[in-house]
Amino acid sequence: MSAITTLSCDAPGVVVGTIAFMAPEQLVGAVADARSDLYALGLVLYEMVTGCYPFHGDTSSSKIAKILTETAAPITRHVPGAPAEIDRIIHKCLRKAAVERYQTATQLLTD
Repeated sequence: MSAITTLSCDAPGVVVGTIAFMAPEQLVGAVADARSDLYALGLVLYEMVTGCYPFHGDTSSSKIAKILTETAAPITRHVPGAPAEIDRIIHKCLRKAAVERYQTATQLLTD
């Protein structure tokens, strides 16, 4: 992964965090909750399994655009023979809409 880029400011309503691991709702200034954390966990799991970060960009803006619009490549693109179930679980964590992700860590653990 390229250099870690963070956004920060003391003004109310300003997005604060490490861009690479922020959920789409955080990047657009919406309310973050446990599902946002599960998105970040999905990114960590994706990197652990593939050795790659899924949303590369040369600038912070291009990285944000990719996080908001692109779907991570299938795990099998990087790890042929990886179980389909791992791909399904990680990609459920990485869904753009929070309502489509796991709603709790317990749901993820059960899966």
